[in-house]
Amino acid sequence: MWFVYMMIGNVLWSISDVWASVIINRVHKNPIVISWFFGVIDLVLLAALSVYSLPDLAWIGWLAFASLFAYLGMLAFFFSLSRVDVSVSSAAWVFMSIGIAIGGMIFFNETLSALQIVGVFMSIGGVLLLMFWHQHVSVFRTCLILGGAGFLYVPFFLIQEAVLLGGASPYDVFYLNAFFHSILTVGVPFLVPKYRCEVLQLASRLPLRRFLSLIVPRSILGLLASFCVILAYKTGYASLVSITQNGQPFFLVLFAWIATRITPKYAPKELLTTQSIGIKILSFCITFAGLSLLVIP
Repeated sequence: MWFVYMMIGNVLWSISDVWASVIINRVHKNPIVISWFFGVIDLVLLAALSVYSLPDLAWIGWLAFASLFAYLGMLAFFFSLSRVDVSVSSAAWVFMSIGIAIGGMIFFNETLSALQIVGVFMSIGGVLLLMFWHQHVSVFRTCLILGGAGFLYVPFFLIQEAVLLGGASPYDVFYLNAFFHSILTVGVPFLVPKYRCEVLQLASRLPLRRFLSLIVPRSILGLLASFCVILAYKTGYASLVSITQNGQPFFLVLFAWIATRITPKYAPKELLTTQSIGIKILSFCITFAGLSLLVIP
């Protein structure tokens, strides 16, 4: 069941990432400023959820610490969206999955079968092929940007897995992660005068109804994706679940293409020449074949 949860999470995160890229291109280029608005809407949605069910606070300290890494990873990933193609930016999850897989084997005594190990290398290899083919982008600079974003998420997911194994419910982990992450996205910009001014200026000049129509759906998608990912980590090995996150490029290219058709001016940066599409299809086929091996015991 973990594989189904993770693939649903991949679809939702891909839509959310493309949506965020459109917002960044259309509204404001600074991800710290845009994330402030995401955080406010997330807090409103979480407050609505709390009316129905409050989370258990037993693991509040660890999850608050983990959320700091998720916040830094989010900023690094948003930064990458303005520098490389949206599908190439998903290579950040290759670095993340490598770190989580190693952590899962060290801290949680996870083991993989021979076929699963082959699947791991195929999944990672397919995404790396996609990233390194883009010669118009500096390989070293791309690795630096995406590696930073990916590795920042590793402590977040390892702590999350430890808390789940310790007996926390998926809802408690989801709620507290989202809450602290939102507190950081709202609070940090107001500690820096430059960002505080940008947030206030942007808030004052944007049409509220139109802006909310952009922000609210992205927040809902992000929260739903987070919950699906937590369910996957609850029911599967952290190492396998993290590798499965490399399936995102399949959906990212699809939704980026749809966004290009709907709003070409503000669509995510994505190279869609004949040669580019051919390379992406090849790399995605390799990745998909690898992912299929991961579900074999």
